[in-house]
Amino acid sequence: MQVVVTGASGIVGSALLRALTGRGHDVTAVCRRVPQAPGAPGRAEGVTWVSHDLADRAGDSRLPQFVRDADGVVHLAWGLQPMHNRGHLRRVDLGGSLAVIRAVRAERVPHLVFGSSVGTYAPRVSDEVVDERWPATGIPGSVYSRHKAFVERVLDRVEEAGDDLVVARTRPSLVGQRAAGSAMLRLGFPFLLPAPLLRHVGVLPLDRGFALQFVHADDVADAMVRILESRAGGAFNLAADGVLRQPEIADAFGGWPLHLPRPWALRLVGALWRAGVQPLDPGWLEMAFRVPFMDTARARDVLGWQPQHTAREVLDEVVAGMADRADGPFPPLRARTPGDELGYLLRHGPVWWRPET
Repeated sequence: MQVVVTGASGIVGSALLRALTGRGHDVTAVCRRVPQAPGAPGRAEGVTWVSHDLADRAGDSRLPQFVRDADGVVHLAWGLQPMHNRGHLRRVDLGGSLAVIRAVRAERVPHLVFGSSVGTYAPRVSDEVVDERWPATGIPGSVYSRHKAFVERVLDRVEEAGDDLVVARTRPSLVGQRAAGSAMLRLGFPFLLPAPLLRHVGVLPLDRGFALQFVHADDVADAMVRILESRAGGAFNLAADGVLRQPEIADAFGGWPLHLPRPWALRLVGALWRAGVQPLDPGWLEMAFRVPFMDTARARDVLGWQPQHTAREVLDEVVAGMADRADGPFPPLRARTPGDELGYLLRHGPVWWRPET
């Protein structure tokens, strides 16, 4: 198959490239920053790299030529930083997604796979697992969640239009892989935090009711390849076996759980974010507290999908990757070193603290 992947250099995109090329498929990899040297890692045979910024509306006219003659398009590109720049996030998440959808429809690509998220779901009301019929209306306090839910509503209207286009949505839980260690440090922790401390935090303050599902990037990629090869449509929940709660999460970080009530945690994260001390806005924590736990029976039954990593294995790999400052072959997965981060800070200021434009 000829597959186009937007956001191909990210955590899920890099895993999907491995999976697609490993199955002999040809890939057009679209991202803002591509590997530069022809012999650089990640310039795999069967992959054609295209530099394109989905935040730039002037470049929307180029998208149809990228997807022309494709058997399927996987849309993974998404804005995560700078979180204070809401305009930029809207241009990437909403404007970029709409541009990709228009290009796919204009070129009559037969299959579109949207990398959605558990964050597209409405808040949970209990600890019971939910299937893909749970309302996909988002978590009000999270910009990320609201944007995912908006794009899914657009895709609902595309399906209602009766085109021949088959639309699939993957809804994974929190995704991790070792090579994303440095990237996750930049996204989630202040640049001066010594990475090795993540193995020995001592005490981890979390609400005792906090719990998360995880899934490995390679398992998400495997599901996407199965969707593409079978031209499957509809939504697919993706999560590893097991739900990790406060004591297990603290143990993975080498610490003891300390009960920090949810309202206090949200106020603390909000204050640190507004001060520019840490890069995650409180909406991410709000989403983590409120998303439902997912039933993955449809992916297993329809796709024959079976995650190869448990939730605890994924978390252990993520913690080890962050502590070791693990990296990957693409710019978003570049190594995180204190010197590099300090230099970037002095040249540009904190990426999460730039004024909205």
